[in-house]
Amino acid sequence: MFKESKKTRENNRAAALAAIVPVAIVGKIVALFILPSKYFFDNERMISMLTGSDTMGSWGGYQSTVDIFAKINYFNFTTMTEWSLALGAVGTIILLIMVSKVKEMSIAEVFYTLMAAGLLNIYVFNIGKEPVQMTYFLCALIVIMLPFDNNTLKIIGCALVFYWESNTFRSYYILMAVMCIGFWVVFSIFRRIVKNMTSFKIVLAIVMCAVAMLSLIFASQFVDKKSYNEVMDAKFTHTNEGATTDISNWIGDENDSGNYVNYSVNYVINGIRMMLPIELLVKSPGYFPFVIYQVFLLVYWIRAIKNIKTINNHGFLALICFTSYIFGSFTFEPDFGSWVRHEAASFPVFYVLAFEDLCKKEEEELEEPTEVVYETKNIQYID
Repeated sequence: MFKESKKTRENNRAAALAAIVPVAIVGKIVALFILPSKYFFDNERMISMLTGSDTMGSWGGYQSTVDIFAKINYFNFTTMTEWSLALGAVGTIILLIMVSKVKEMSIAEVFYTLMAAGLLNIYVFNIGKEPVQMTYFLCALIVIMLPFDNNTLKIIGCALVFYWESNTFRSYYILMAVMCIGFWVVFSIFRRIVKNMTSFKIVLAIVMCAVAMLSLIFASQFVDKKSYNEVMDAKFTHTNEGATTDISNWIGDENDSGNYVNYSVNYVINGIRMMLPIELLVKSPGYFPFVIYQVFLLVYWIRAIKNIKTINNHGFLALICFTSYIFGSFTFEPDFGSWVRHEAASFPVFYVLAFEDLCKKEEEELEEPTEVVYETKNIQYID
């Protein structure tokens, strides 16, 4: 495979940084003038609730988000366009700061960076739940990047961030909080014991994560039966009316929604569908960019697992947090549209995995070969 030189990778990085703002502007043009309003129904409803016009009706599930934006509405914004432009400016600056930490990029990483910049400016940097969710992921990133080497304390810190989110924003993030600890155990086993991460061992690690998540769900019925039933019924109660890309269960229906075996099978199937959404291409070729973006994320995620023994602690912790997030999302995401928006909001954590420059070990962390010196002085030879 062609390997880019260091100078080429540095030039790639410079080009990516220079292109972020133009791509962000294009993203805003697409969001405000090209995409139909149905893609921003939730945003417009929040504007209606925020301004008190109530033209679209209130919904309790949005109230906590609307309250947050009401508290930070220092400029008295009253339209989605105002929020979109303001949050786009702030979010793009944060994006530039984050990407500037990367010292070099491959051409594939440049494409990922620009796809993320466009996607964030279309769907995330706007009034909605996504900017709030991204803020929690930024907090997790801060914990990961704290200037001390103690993975135990840091993973507990990340779990506490998810626990905080479960109490203040999305209740189901309690699953991510618990699985941060569970997946830390799983991935630590592979990091310390397994010599080489073959394809089989990568699959085994993913299967172990799925078993851990499903075991947690099964055990939860003995602690909180109500929450357990909500998880069992999630695909029937967490729906998005009017969505044409719904992630409906393939096995069973509403009549046996509490069946744990059906839930487990659907969990695995839906996880595969979400990570590799080929079915969207059947619905419309217009979904091709999203499929490509998702393929990038899948490849970088698997690459991080494959390199679990050689990535640095930042990459290791980011892998745990992102895996906790996606495995929790396999249950609750109602449609692919919601999935792409919410997954894009996880950029602060995932970008550590996406860029090899951020998750490679420093030279002093790598094992150096022992130099053997043979002393040849003062040796007597006997005939």
